[in-house]
Amino acid sequence: MRKSAKPMQLKLRTASLIHAAATLFTWSLCFSAMQCSLEIPGITDVVDEFTPEFDITLKYGPDEVYNGQEMRPYEAAAEPFLSFPGEAGELYTIIMVDPDAPSPENPRYGEWLHWIVSNVPGGKNSAAGDTVMEYMGPSPPYGKHRYEFFVFKQNGYMHLDTPSTRAQFKTRSYALKFGLGHPIAGMFFYSQK
Repeated sequence: MRKSAKPMQLKLRTASLIHAAATLFTWSLCFSAMQCSLEIPGITDVVDEFTPEFDITLKYGPDEVYNGQEMRPYEAAAEPFLSFPGEAGELYTIIMVDPDAPSPENPRYGEWLHWIVSNVPGGKNSAAGDTVMEYMGPSPPYGKHRYEFFVFKQNGYMHLDTPSTRAQFKTRSYALKFGLGHPIAGMFFYSQK
């Protein structure tokens, strides 16, 4: 009996390792290609569908956040470090929103504006830009919320208006008002209590 159990255990372990390796490979492609962000339902209900030109690196402290990752609110309480390659000599705007406020089932306050930074030089990071709306960390009252980041290419240096409220912000309308067009990069993470 023991002789036949060992080959079966070996086959199961091998199958599990193959499945784990295939899953890891698929996720690594998603994280590096950014295209997967558009395949995850819901990311383009805030903006029109777009093709990312580059990847975003998002860090809270030393920890990098990956597209579609789930984070606890306390892990994202402090302003993040967001960087991207961009083009030298060009300026960019970063917008972060929660389209699911106060709950994914009833997003009557969505999009909830969490952060705007403008005039970020290409190849630099969010700290090199001008803060238009101070960062507000996630605090989802109900359900699993999406926290979405978009990068827009500017047409030169801009003085963007600070929105009067965070509730019912509309990324599309704001981008249109300032001639930002479609985003050229984006990512999101999930958070819940």
